[in-house]
Amino acid sequence: GSLLIRAAGFAVFLEGNSVDVGVYQIPVVEACRSVVMVLPLLGIAVPAAALYRGRWWQRGLMLASAVFIPILVGGVRVAATGMVARYQGAADAENFLHAFSGAPVYLSCGGLLLLVFVWLGRSGQRTIVDAFSHGLPATGNALRMLLPARPGRALWAAVSLVFLSLMVSIVVSRPPLMRPERQDFSSFPRQIGDWQGSESYVDPAALASLKLADHLATIYWRQEDRSPVSLWVAWYDTQVYGASAHSPLACLPGAGWRVEVLSDYEVPMVDLSGTPLRVNRAIIALGTERQLVYYWFAQRGRDLTSEYLVKWYIFSDGLLLQRSDGALIRLTTEIDDTASLPEADSRLAAFARSAVPLLGDFVPGVDARLRDRLLYNP
Repeated sequence: GSLLIRAAGFAVFLEGNSVDVGVYQIPVVEACRSVVMVLPLLGIAVPAAALYRGRWWQRGLMLASAVFIPILVGGVRVAATGMVARYQGAADAENFLHAFSGAPVYLSCGGLLLLVFVWLGRSGQRTIVDAFSHGLPATGNALRMLLPARPGRALWAAVSLVFLSLMVSIVVSRPPLMRPERQDFSSFPRQIGDWQGSESYVDPAALASLKLADHLATIYWRQEDRSPVSLWVAWYDTQVYGASAHSPLACLPGAGWRVEVLSDYEVPMVDLSGTPLRVNRAIIALGTERQLVYYWFAQRGRDLTSEYLVKWYIFSDGLLLQRSDGALIRLTTEIDDTASLPEADSRLAAFARSAVPLLGDFVPGVDARLRDRLLYNP
């Protein structure tokens, strides 16, 4: 998209997940929704390639088209939005971006893939039916396959099992989820020992997309430190599909950050209920800026570093404890170079020793008192 805008003679600047054309910043996450068409198009391209009577590279082209066509459509949409912004203004660009979403994008992707199929199918002076008829039985044979004689025991057993499962699913329902009693983050102390804190800005649009119940975004300074420590906590009363704690590694690349190092790390001298605190330790970079990040998932008395375990315990605790609440906790500080890395580790560890024990009233554990029920939303 940016190449097309430059080819039209306009300046464009790429920063994180936005394309800046001067008068308007195009949000790439919003503009490139066409990439969600990759899997549906592959669902069509894979069986088509299997049935296609042609060379291997032609089958490969079908599969590649299912991936690159959504990317191409998204890039053209970005470029068109940039052109509208330069010629008509930011308001018209915003309207264009939203007008050409959904059905127009999906129809464009599907239509281009169909054109690829037609082009390949008509190659070699043959019809489309001949090109994709490999392995299909004759009409009479197909009818005999669909009309078998007497159903066997295996078929009756399968039908009975499906019917029994349906009846059980109607009678048995998932227990309603409970919400633990906790303090709101608005009362979290801004003065922690010799650390002085102040609230940091969070983009309202980004905050709304997280669908969380409460959050804490604070920057803490200590007089002897060269850089502050940023504390971010995302709290969910209940975690369901589309609204749950997720790894920062899923969203940092969208903002332009590159993960240089990622490892499991035990923070020295930080114990939670007699268990050493283990975190994901990451070094991230954006241009010349580099940061050290500790993050972990506080899940009903468990401090986890694996997202897979988080998903498993959400499922199991929802059934056994009637709870799926939890939080993501992240500590961040800046680093200048490799030589300053031990100092940054020491700074984050010192802050964790002071601040993490205070989170108990705000991120309840397994023994929390439950106050009311939540409507379960699958």
